[in-house]
Amino acid sequence: MSFLKSLFSKTQKLTATEILEKLSSFVAIEGNLVTPETKAAILLSPDDQEFFNNFCSRVTHMMDQLEDPPKFTLNADDHGTKWIILEKYPFQSLVKTVDRVSAELSIQKVGDRMIAAIFKGRFKKEDTYWICNYRTSNFYPFVPQKETGSNRDHGIPEGSRSRNHEKEMELGKLFKLRGLPVEAPENWFALWDAPF
Repeated sequence: MSFLKSLFSKTQKLTATEILEKLSSFVAIEGNLVTPETKAAILLSPDDQEFFNNFCSRVTHMMDQLEDPPKFTLNADDHGTKWIILEKYPFQSLVKTVDRVSAELSIQKVGDRMIAAIFKGRFKKEDTYWICNYRTSNFYPFVPQKETGSNRDHGIPEGSRSRNHEKEMELGKLFKLRGLPVEAPENWFALWDAPF
């Protein structure tokens, strides 16, 4: 059983195939508005387990065991959160790769440390993040407001950062329209300084 299948069957009764179809069809149907990136990430909240003490070597070994492994990089943010950034083309293959890596992390007994799977795409010419909260099995959008005249949100003092709530609501409606389970808007948490 795939990890996404076990994750989503708790509340949505979706099979892994249906989940992949919904994510992929969302991009295919909304292709005039949405363009997916070739990268996604899995966020983990580390603890004192051996896996996190040797994070780089453990993840590298895990990836080496996969058939047709993705390109990947590892990162840690200022909060200590670990990022596994995956790269695969086309988008359908990227989604399947996130599923496979999530399943492997679960086998490594760190499934309870996974926070979210994050996909990136362009929506109406703006960078957006499509976040799957592992705890609730729901998606939500995050659209950082770009600094005027800039192409990035990095380096903006945290207190002066803002989000494009209007575009987030539009994207959330599109998620629902395409059958993706959507998080309640009050739980759409910001994800500043994503390393991809």
